[in-house]
Amino acid sequence: MLLSHTSIKVKLGATARLACPAIGSPPPVIRWLKSGRELYFNNSRISRRSNDLIISNVKQSDVGRYACVASNSASREKRLNLRLILTGRIIRFRVKPQNTTVTKGRQVKLRCRIRGGPATISWSKDGDPIHTDNHYVVKSWGDLRILRSQISDSGNYSCMVSTKGNKLTTLQASAVVKVLPKPTMEECKDLPFYANCRLVAAASMCRHQHYKRYCCVTCKQKKLLS
Repeated sequence: MLLSHTSIKVKLGATARLACPAIGSPPPVIRWLKSGRELYFNNSRISRRSNDLIISNVKQSDVGRYACVASNSASREKRLNLRLILTGRIIRFRVKPQNTTVTKGRQVKLRCRIRGGPATISWSKDGDPIHTDNHYVVKSWGDLRILRSQISDSGNYSCMVSTKGNKLTTLQASAVVKVLPKPTMEECKDLPFYANCRLVAAASMCRHQHYKRYCCVTCKQKKLLS
């Protein structure tokens, strides 16, 4: 079996072919590894063609070290080590969306910024595409706004960065949004998630329409609320 060492350079979104020129008698059995782990080709982008490894729509996550492992009954196992390298400008996240918790009715702000474009940013909620309307606003620079949030807005939001006419997703980052119901006055209690009650009392803000609901116990103890 004749094997050599090589590197493969490819542009983001292109197709990479990692050749494995293994020959022998009897014909060798070929396995492919990435970072030491065997590839099983259950990804539609990654396939085998004869002995070669084919990666379509190359993503940044595809970059790394690969190995073609050839073996037969006539000789020891032989290995071809390859390295997949991206060329040209590489798109990266500058800011990723963060998990966010708000009360019902508040605006939700999810940030998503990139460097190394050009590229298109789109959003989805629980896998369904989001488009700008009177509830969702996708900013030209990539951020997402959810206006007048509802309990039903809770879920998993993904920022997707695409190239080639918005057809190929090259990067993705997700965040979880939780929309909580507004607190009620059914019982007197402090709600520290919504306010620092010690500071509210110190600032004599207990009669504020929001703080008197969030800091009922503290304000009554300080005799700032009847």
